[in-house]
Amino acid sequence: MKEKEIYGDTAYHSQKRKEKYESQGIEFRVNVKRKKEKPFTEEQKKWNRKCSSVRALVEHNFAVIKHQWGYRKTRYKELAKNQTQLFALFALSNLYRSLKVLLRDLIRGRSVFHEPKYIDRL
Repeated sequence: MKEKEIYGDTAYHSQKRKEKYESQGIEFRVNVKRKKEKPFTEEQKKWNRKCSSVRALVEHNFAVIKHQWGYRKTRYKELAKNQTQLFALFALSNLYRSLKVLLRDLIRGRSVFHEPKYIDRL
């Protein structure tokens, strides 16, 4: 699978890495480091917020799996079994996260199942 974008916090920011990934056609979306004695510009603040908001969506699933379900340690034996279990846990984590939205829509009387948009064209 070919990577299209790379996200990371300030610990992963370096000019060498940026040039390496951009030469391969990969978008480098890593938070900018603040230089000593020089505050962030508004543009840098916006960039870091944008990158962090995407990372937060992904990292939230890891938090649910680790803290809600206690999946903190992994054995290295039976890697195929671990991989299958992790795929199932991440699928459940996505359902867990969407549960709040689904319940809110049900309480407000909205339909949680939407008809596909292409039905009007048939």
